[in-house]
Amino acid sequence: MPSEAEHPGGQAPARRRFRRWKPLRSPLTRRILAVNLIAPVILVAGLFYMDRYKQGLIQSELVGLTTQAEMVAGAVGEGAVSEQALGFLELNPELAQQMVRRLAEPAQVRARLFDAVGDLAADSASCSPSRATSRSRNCRRRKAMAGRAP
Repeated sequence: MPSEAEHPGGQAPARRRFRRWKPLRSPLTRRILAVNLIAPVILVAGLFYMDRYKQGLIQSELVGLTTQAEMVAGAVGEGAVSEQALGFLELNPELAQQMVRRLAEPAQVRARLFDAVGDLAADSASCSPSRATSRSRNCRRRKAMAGRAP
């Protein structure tokens, strides 16, 4: 290391001052960071909003299906249930099947009716040979495929 005598004036050389880099001091850097942070913030906010919107749609769909189920139950209860001896109520399965199929068709939903024991009494998706719609053609195809299957 050189001694003090070797330098003119007898003083030690001044140490270089290194400027410390401060990233947020520059206005350009602040602007770039702000613009780059806006997109992820908007994305996260949109995800939270979409989740709440989706939950609202699901809730309204469930309310609508509940209303439709109550209407089908009321119609089947009035039309396909008859009172037997000793005050017992009996479900007419053929009439219930027709009613369930006809009531579920306009809503384009699948409706199933279970009896008091829990057995399936009627299903709107079951096949009926008397119907001449695309659904009955699909039923015939399914029956033909089931006949071919081992």
